[in-house]
Amino acid sequence: MLSLPPNQNPNSDKKGILIPLFKPYQSGSSKFSFAIDFGTTNTHIEYGVEGTKIIHEPFEITESDIQLGSLHKNNDETENILKGDKVDIFALDIKDLVPKEFLPEMIGKNNEYKFPIRTVITENIKLNFKLPTYTLADFNISFVYEKTYIPTNLEPKTNLKWSNFRHTDDNKIRVEKFIEKLIILMRNKVLLNGGDLNETKIIWFYPSSMSEHRRNTLENAWKKYSSKYFSNNVKLYNISESIAPYYYLSTEGGISSSDRPVACIDIGGGTTDIVVYKDDAPILLTSFKFAANSIFGDGYGNTLQTNGFVKKYYPILKDNLNSNDGVLNVILRAMEQIKAGNLSQDLITFFFSLENNKLIKSGNYNLSFSDLLKNDEDNKVVFVMFYAAIMYHLAKIMKAKNMAYPRFITFTGTGSKTINIADNNKDLKNLTAYTKIIFNDVYNEPITTMELKQYDNPKEITCKGGLLCNNFTGIDDIKTVLLGDNKNTIIPETKITYKEINNDIILNNVLQEVELFIDKFFGWNEQFNYYNKFGANPAIFEELKSIIKQDLYMRMKDGLNEKLLEVQDNSNIPLEETLFFYPLVGVLHKMAQNIFNKVRA
Repeated sequence: MLSLPPNQNPNSDKKGILIPLFKPYQSGSSKFSFAIDFGTTNTHIEYGVEGTKIIHEPFEITESDIQLGSLHKNNDETENILKGDKVDIFALDIKDLVPKEFLPEMIGKNNEYKFPIRTVITENIKLNFKLPTYTLADFNISFVYEKTYIPTNLEPKTNLKWSNFRHTDDNKIRVEKFIEKLIILMRNKVLLNGGDLNETKIIWFYPSSMSEHRRNTLENAWKKYSSKYFSNNVKLYNISESIAPYYYLSTEGGISSSDRPVACIDIGGGTTDIVVYKDDAPILLTSFKFAANSIFGDGYGNTLQTNGFVKKYYPILKDNLNSNDGVLNVILRAMEQIKAGNLSQDLITFFFSLENNKLIKSGNYNLSFSDLLKNDEDNKVVFVMFYAAIMYHLAKIMKAKNMAYPRFITFTGTGSKTINIADNNKDLKNLTAYTKIIFNDVYNEPITTMELKQYDNPKEITCKGGLLCNNFTGIDDIKTVLLGDNKNTIIPETKITYKEINNDIILNNVLQEVELFIDKFFGWNEQFNYYNKFGANPAIFEELKSIIKQDLYMRMKDGLNEKLLEVQDNSNIPLEETLFFYPLVGVLHKMAQNIFNKVRA
């Protein structure tokens, strides 16, 4: 609690306590369902109420179910009164701290704060993890992250979903407290709206490439806190985040797999999940860590100082924020705080957030990082290669499983917005034609009817699909890994463990396939002119092709070692994801770096 020193407080002789007049709880019978997508970059919650019109809507806190109380009304009149006496300015300071250290008064589509939110938690910089820690006291979800600066006594932590649990429990505790705060918000929603805690259903999602150990850690946290805040009878389900979207797309998105297969691609910040459906049933699932952070992140062992996108666009956006007579200083300060964290993916995510910032939108400032990238002819080739790699792998795995090529390819997930940078046609006309070329190359047959489908608010579709899903069966029977070598080796048909892939013969077979893809990628430019169709500058193609083939083996080993750390050195387990993308993560980083250096020169 904030207070003035006695010598500054005119009421220092007064004593007393305030007892909140809580609204009496009346048990209700409404049955709530929540679906939570705990993502690498963003987290989203959708909810529904049985027997009402609320089937799937983003989680919100409205005027009718506010979860916090204050000693003043949150309006201009009260604020003017508080400003009238300099002593009472401290009340405004407290008011400003509430959303930073506790919770915004309201959350929803017409408010500054709304779901999806950034997956970030703040903690006290002096926090001692050896002592007991508490949600809301020591940790809090940072709803204000990217919107304003963070108080200096707090430290934000990102990348919770894939943080290292290996050496200490610190990251594990952070993840648990993030989940606990979400559950507290949902519990309060149920209580304030006449719901039955015992009849609540909670659905949470995980990427299929996530190791069983990490998935079990998340599951234990969901069980622990749902039992604590709801009841032991709460209905708790988990489902692969790649399975869920189809249940929404097939009922409300006009997608059918009755003729030919449908490939649903969910691109997140850390992982891409692909599920192939036929006759409305999933028949193949694969997942790999090649997603938005592979474009904008730091590859393996690099830093923000070597990131081509940061080096090019940080000065441009800083100058824009600086040139508005101090109006945007609070946002500039937030950007400098995030940059100090030295993680490129966090700074790039902030760049993307600018176009939706309430202060920027209200002032009609033109600050769209997406638009800058769409018009960047030099870096456009990075986004085209990212897309081509995923499509090539999809075609290869479907062909290896003797499947017909897909009738529809759908895109969901926050990272799927990157394909709009490659092709800024709203109907994805050029990417559709390009995808047919890739499938034709792999299938060696004419590709006729094929449609790409992308949807607004892609993050929400996973949660909406989860609420519509009634089948929470496992994915083990359909999970498939294409090794990524030049022999089209399929796992689990061929059982290969992480211990075995340290064999140079296997790794070299994968590298030959990666080099073949790179050759094909630049060869497709002869069929489908990248400059004419996508606006990609061809002047640096030949030099790029030579540069990115360097050190592929080293990047392969870097990616493999990172995966071994995740599976706790349990090298006897079968491969959980393809090796094909490990070198390409480093390739994308090096492409952007060399493009910046060459263009600047």
